[in-house]
Amino acid sequence: MTIQPATSPYVIQLNTATAPFNDPRAREAIYRATDFNAINEGIFGGNYDVSQSFVAPGGKFYEKDVDGYPEYDLDRAKELVKELGGLTVRLGTISNYVATQINTALQTQWQQAGIDVEINDYQLSGVIQEFTGRQWQAMLQTAGAWDPAAGVGVGFRFHSGVPYSGVNDPQLDQLLDDAAATVDEGQRADLYQQAGELISKNFYAPFGLAFAPANLAAQGVHGPGLTTKIPAILVNSGVIWDEVWREQ
Repeated sequence: MTIQPATSPYVIQLNTATAPFNDPRAREAIYRATDFNAINEGIFGGNYDVSQSFVAPGGKFYEKDVDGYPEYDLDRAKELVKELGGLTVRLGTISNYVATQINTALQTQWQQAGIDVEINDYQLSGVIQEFTGRQWQAMLQTAGAWDPAAGVGVGFRFHSGVPYSGVNDPQLDQLLDDAAATVDEGQRADLYQQAGELISKNFYAPFGLAFAPANLAAQGVHGPGLTTKIPAILVNSGVIWDEVWREQ
């Protein structure tokens, strides 16, 4: 089995425009109650990296740590829930095996902090309906791409006014726009790091494990993207089939 480079970490999007996540204390409670390292070990055997931002080891501008990222702290989560007088959350995701497994684990973790959690999974049309209806509360999705500005990149999840974003922050918009507009790689890296720090500071959306597809091949079969790791095409790596070969 060959696990390809991950580019799009899972992220728990929080709808900051509506209750309960228009209150920063509720958003912090979710950060503090979430332990993606435990989920990675318990469900996926520790095969993936856990990210603190919208970039992953297989993409550009990845940094392992984000300054000020709110770490898992169950006692702090319980304090916040008590301070809020309780916290009830609807957590949704798209209907696939990996996402629903993670959602179930998140429900268990959050309940340990005293959070009442309802989980739902939707087909793609249902996910779109939830976002465009603007009454969603929390959604487990993926964020980013090999280049954060490309395709369904970071702006798709975090830009103000975008249907699939739960954030409305002009300062964050400016950082993402400036990063996309410059060709200076060092400057872009710095701007994306600042964006990650701003997301963390405001408890906008906890990031999780950077899941990536894995390929299996019959014994004696080899090829780039099949039995060796290659760079992603936007989000996921493809297989270069015309270079696949088999031992005689």
